[in-house]
Amino acid sequence: MDSVAEEDKLNTDDLADLVEILQGAGLLTTGVTDTYALLKDKLMRADQRVSHRLWAWLRKQTIPISRADELVAAVYRRAGGVLFSRWLNLLASAVILCGLIAFATLSVSGKYSLVPASPLAAGELTGMLLLVLVFHEMGHALAIRHAGRRVNSAGFQLYLGHPCFFIDSSDLLLAPAKARAINAAAGVYVEAIIAGVASLDVWLGGSHALLYQLAALAYFNIALNLIPFIELDGYWLLSDLLDIPRLRPRAFAVVLHEIPARLRRRRAALTRTEWGFALFGIASVLVTAVALVMAWMLWWPILKRLGHGLWSSGIAGQTALLLLVILALVPLLHKLGDARRSSGQRLVNIRNDLQFRLQSRWRVEAAESIGGLDLASNLNDDDLSDIAGRVTRRKVHAGDLIYGRGDNADAFYVVRRGTFVTIETDTAGIEQAARRLGPGDYFGEGELVALRPRTTTIRADSASEIFVLDQATFQRLLAPELAREFSSAGDSPEEILALEPFKQLSREAAMRLLQCGSWLNAGPYEVVTAYGDADDLPRDGMYYVLSSGQAEVLAQTQGQEECVAVLRSGDSFDETASPYETVALYTRTPARFFCIDATTAHDVLGQHYEETGTH
Repeated sequence: MDSVAEEDKLNTDDLADLVEILQGAGLLTTGVTDTYALLKDKLMRADQRVSHRLWAWLRKQTIPISRADELVAAVYRRAGGVLFSRWLNLLASAVILCGLIAFATLSVSGKYSLVPASPLAAGELTGMLLLVLVFHEMGHALAIRHAGRRVNSAGFQLYLGHPCFFIDSSDLLLAPAKARAINAAAGVYVEAIIAGVASLDVWLGGSHALLYQLAALAYFNIALNLIPFIELDGYWLLSDLLDIPRLRPRAFAVVLHEIPARLRRRRAALTRTEWGFALFGIASVLVTAVALVMAWMLWWPILKRLGHGLWSSGIAGQTALLLLVILALVPLLHKLGDARRSSGQRLVNIRNDLQFRLQSRWRVEAAESIGGLDLASNLNDDDLSDIAGRVTRRKVHAGDLIYGRGDNADAFYVVRRGTFVTIETDTAGIEQAARRLGPGDYFGEGELVALRPRTTTIRADSASEIFVLDQATFQRLLAPELAREFSSAGDSPEEILALEPFKQLSREAAMRLLQCGSWLNAGPYEVVTAYGDADDLPRDGMYYVLSSGQAEVLAQTQGQEECVAVLRSGDSFDETASPYETVALYTRTPARFFCIDATTAHDVLGQHYEETGTH
């Protein structure tokens, strides 16, 4: 652990050693729990859960074998270990060689057909081949046990409608290359023994056409598995013998990326190793296509005969055939759907990438324009790059409304070209153009910092273009610095009268409060007023009214801190009225306060109550 922690970069050897130690100590036996999937399953209704699980099974079509490692261990102890003894290997080699000779002799004679004679024979052949596949996978499992490793899982699966058995040999990844190579060859080794026995039985008996067809399919499956260009046993055997992990993906990476990149940029020629990867990748594509065609040519007559027999056998056979077709098509359709979604997302990504590349010029211009503003003097290159990726461009016509008085403040604007006018409303309700804005000017920052609705109206005076920065990015990059400078609310009392404690005041009273108090803008998680001893507090404390955002009143009682109140927009906090000895005001979000001496606030409110007769 110390070695892994001290490294500046990931050392795969140390990490592999650590995993091997933990595995050997039995500390990596519990699988990872998919919490989201578990919660989703628990929140479903009972009928939804049943249909969801049925659909999931139709997609995966996997039947796991419980306690697979214990089963394989028992087989290995009783008889499986003999498979790796020298004398049995000599005998098996003789059977395999003689079986190949016998099968070649029978094939040359032309006495036997590869197509079953009847639907029943096709069904029997399919069942026998499945049994051969079981022994094939058992060979892999016994090789894992022979290497002293665990079989993590096993089971039956319909892979794209094709029946197969599987063995999870991931525990063998940390084993030596020789053990991994033996595991890769064990499956075809066992299958070759079975095919040899079947061929010899037909050659000696002369009347078992079904065994000849089984041997033919087994030999075809062996040949397919041994082709190193398909991710089957032969591929893993070659990868282990060469000790080159991820051979196929690395080969495809050279073909798809390295060669085109070097052709475009006229870089150095491929090395011998890269040429090897390239040839392997090209051969993999060609051989995979040929193998699929050959598999279709071999299996289609058998499946056609079986399907015809089931369809002709009545309702029961037709029902069975329909189920087989559904089992084959559901995962295939699911894979096609995944491929379609993946391709669609890839096209969307390509479109977005091209669109972003076409926008790079004006995005850079926008970042430079914002970076040159006085309120952005603290931004570094990373911040400007962030802005370039998030800013948008908006074109407007003459007379278009950008925002109106009372609208929510949700963006910051910089003029790229054209002119805009700021419209204010006088006491008589008449709109007047207050000032004009041209290229390089900006607007909308005040309300974003103050966290209040728009106080003015902005319209385009001509066909114009503006850069728009969203509220979240503005608050994160520009607002903290601007909030320190932007603390004055001007000489307008409207914002004072909008606060809940002051709504009933006259305009003159609001002006007095504005003259005696001030506005305070704070970012999230800032201390507005800190703890202090009671003797240190001023005799007359402060009176805070929260205009926007959220804040907490924290108190210390008997040495422990607790939240005694949560302030929201319109709430107030009076230090002189607090029953606690020491308190602090702490913001939860960006917040805007009106702060005034508590005595002055009480005098203004008291005078208003005396004049109006209210309280």
